[in-house]
Amino acid sequence: MKILIDLTGLYGRKHTGVENYSKELFNELCDQKLDVIGIFSKEDQLSKDQKHAISFFKNRVINDFFAIPFFILKYRPKVVIFPIFPPLVLIYLFRLLGVKIVPVVHDLAFKRYSYTLSLLAKIYLSYRYFAALKFSSSIITVSEHVKLDIMQFTRCEIYNFGQHIESISLPNSKEIIHTVLDRYSVVEGEYILSVSTVEPRKNLKYLLRIMIRFNQMGLNTKLLLVGRMGWNSDKELNGLLEELGDKVLFTGYVTNEELSVLYSNCNYFMLMSLYEGFGRTPLEAALLGAQVVVSDIPAFRENLDGLATFLSLDDIEVAIDVLKNRTHHEINTATLLEVVNDKWKVDVELLV
Repeated sequence: MKILIDLTGLYGRKHTGVENYSKELFNELCDQKLDVIGIFSKEDQLSKDQKHAISFFKNRVINDFFAIPFFILKYRPKVVIFPIFPPLVLIYLFRLLGVKIVPVVHDLAFKRYSYTLSLLAKIYLSYRYFAALKFSSSIITVSEHVKLDIMQFTRCEIYNFGQHIESISLPNSKEIIHTVLDRYSVVEGEYILSVSTVEPRKNLKYLLRIMIRFNQMGLNTKLLLVGRMGWNSDKELNGLLEELGDKVLFTGYVTNEELSVLYSNCNYFMLMSLYEGFGRTPLEAALLGAQVVVSDIPAFRENLDGLATFLSLDDIEVAIDVLKNRTHHEINTATLLEVVNDKWKVDVELLV
């Protein structure tokens, strides 16, 4: 059984949650000794030992209209998986030739929070996701919570393959650790870390209000925000940032090595999201020994139970008490990694 997996969306992007998931899915399919071919844009190969089909187009739209259909016709696969973005509507026509078209839907933010999307995102992405719910042969997702969510809007079969997280290690050199902390002007154990794209459902404003109240009590802690700027830079958000002043720092994208240092040396890792599909960054933080505090939402409950402190999103004073009292979770990293990866069940036979 021949399988194609569209990885052209990796080109020119910083590799964070969705991108890492896509690479891990491809690696898993290769490890299962399946006849799988990854479609990449130029210069995006992962390993010489894995089969590749290389598109020499860098433009994503050109790849969508020309490269993907070309490779489907060339290789005549049984299954085509789209782990980053769902395909163009025209790709579903290949189902008439017996090809299974299977996108990965990581969450329903495009539907639940459509009002927050930029015009470009609505034009380029939203219709693809709605088409995926209607025309896919089947759908892969990353958690039971998202599976149940998707089931309300589609008749397609949905398979939760979970997520895989590689073992994360710290740099051996203390000099590197001190260099990273100095680069972002933070001291070991004296900052709060949050890692996510800045967009409305990540609920950054609520986290900033917690930090303002925290510092008003004289607790003098810096907030380090790691991730790319998405959208929602409005007057209220800017006002909260101005109020915190030098107590908040946007780092933008950081390398995996830098991120592991920041995870392992923070006082707390916090993420006050309104909605998530899985919640990868809190798990990564827990793996490196961080004390994790997250919002009490279904995805976090599913994947972080026993590993984090859960906060409601309507009581800042409770959040302050948690931070002051330093709630502690003892975590066995090896056991946690095993539990998470035991949920990683990639079974392509289900798709056929």
